[in-house]
Amino acid sequence: MTPSEDLYMPPIDRGTSIYRYPYSDLPSLECHIALPYAAINAGHKLASANLQDVVEKCGGSDAYRVDLMECLLLLQEIWELFMGPIFMYL
Repeated sequence: MTPSEDLYMPPIDRGTSIYRYPYSDLPSLECHIALPYAAINAGHKLASANLQDVVEKCGGSDAYRVDLMECLLLLQEIWELFMGPIFMYL
């Protein structure tokens, strides 16, 4: 499977650097995975997870937890669509 042009992300420089806690000098992180693939992968990992437990472990304000739950539910839905019968969506 070859990714399409619009999903291509150039490789990340693999230069070695060491950052120490609390990581105040950590540069912006870059991802070499196209977002659709990352969403599908996350959905797979969340498919059997208890999302309420995940949200509780993350903590944060009530508003943050509500937003997080919505995002996690969306990732699960993406996974279910990805795994659904292909003919159902044609």
